[in-house]
Amino acid sequence: MNYDIEEFCCPTCLAVNAIDAMFGISELKDGDYTSIAIICKEDLTEKLLKIFAGIEINGFEFNIDFIEYDKADYEKEYAVIIDTEGTLSVCKAYLDGEYVVFGEDYIFVSDKCNCHVFIEQCDYDEDAVQAFCIKKDE
Repeated sequence: MNYDIEEFCCPTCLAVNAIDAMFGISELKDGDYTSIAIICKEDLTEKLLKIFAGIEINGFEFNIDFIEYDKADYEKEYAVIIDTEGTLSVCKAYLDGEYVVFGEDYIFVSDKCNCHVFIEQCDYDEDAVQAFCIKKDE
C-alpha cells in the first residue's frame, strides 16, 4: 500500500483537519453518522484530548464518553475517536500483540507509530487512511 505523509504544523491543525474530514464525509453520506480515529502515541493523545474537549463550533462540542489512558503501564499507540454525535473517546490501539481494527470512516495514523504495519495489519481501504506527522519547530 502506498501512502503519503501529510504534515500538520501543530496538534490543533490536525484536530481541525480531522473535524473538517468528519463533517465532509458526513455530508457525502447525506448527514449520516460519521466517525474519525487518530492513532498516535501518548504525548499527542494527551494534547488532542485537551483540544477536542475544549472545542466549540457553532454550538457543537465534544463530550467525553470513554477514556482508556494509562501513562504508567502502557507505551503503545492510542486511538482518539470523535464522531458527528459529539462523542470523544480514547482507547488503546494495540492489544494482545496486534493493532485493533477500528470501524471508523476515516483514520489518521501518526508517523511516530509503526504506521505501515498498522495499515497493512488492519487491512484498511487505502482511501480511508491518512498517515501524518506534526512538523517539528526549527
